[in-house]
Amino acid sequence: MGEVLPLVVGFDGSPAGRAAVEWAARRAGSLGRPVTLVHAVHEYWMTPQSGSYGAVIAAARELLEDGVRLCAAVAPGLLVRTHTHSGDVVRALSHFSEAAEMVVLGSDKSDPASGQLVGAVSQQVAVMSFCPVAVVPVPDGAERSGVVVGTDGSPEAVQAVASAAREAARTGQDLLILTSCAVPSSETWAERPGGEAFEALVEEHRRLLDRAAAAVEAAFPGVRVRVHLETGEPAAEALLRAAATAQLLVVGSLGRGGLRRMMLGSVSHRVLLNLSCPTLVTRPAVPDRA
Repeated sequence: MGEVLPLVVGFDGSPAGRAAVEWAARRAGSLGRPVTLVHAVHEYWMTPQSGSYGAVIAAARELLEDGVRLCAAVAPGLLVRTHTHSGDVVRALSHFSEAAEMVVLGSDKSDPASGQLVGAVSQQVAVMSFCPVAVVPVPDGAERSGVVVGTDGSPEAVQAVASAAREAARTGQDLLILTSCAVPSSETWAERPGGEAFEALVEEHRRLLDRAAAAVEAAFPGVRVRVHLETGEPAAEALLRAAATAQLLVVGSLGRGGLRRMMLGSVSHRVLLNLSCPTLVTRPAVPDRA
């Protein structure tokens, strides 16, 4: 039996960061997994002359202790470790992901008025991680149910559907499998809906959904599966709309890049910047993991 891998949580003390810690603690508690809380601070040489690096480290450790208390409130008895990292948080989480069940972090979308890049950390971690990455927004208080997954028929999407089905089976939720054959206007070959080429595309995607649903029903007979073929709305918008009341959205990834048709730079990028529910980005399977 392999090592029990932890859930690694990037914690910055923000409302989304606290939501990520609570989400990870609930999951870890239900699965019997430990949690590792990671907080990154700038390197020593970046400390202002008037400042004390010791004070920076002390503040980081106190922040992590606050995260430990959050975990204890959600899942009493949960094993929680902490790590203060000096340097880039993306590199730290990428390193920890090599021996993790999952990396979890809060959505880092900023106020557009701030002028800061939005979603920078979650985007980079999703690309660089060796294990699945969950990005958690601040809860909005809405009643949520169901797991939603997007597919384009690629091997990476097949993996995402299987992951979503496992999540639905574990949590007793329905599963919605969605694909979109809406053709961007930039693709000049495309016919309008009703044209012969478009109808062939629609039929291809119907078969794709049928295969995905059949695979889930064979592997997880207790999961109720629904499918949705979107013909008018691009994949990202369709997924976000479907996930508006979901417990979890799952998207797949291609190596250290993105989905084939549903590219990380387009669909997953847009999804991670507009989260309405916790979103899981799957990763290619790594051999010999627990």
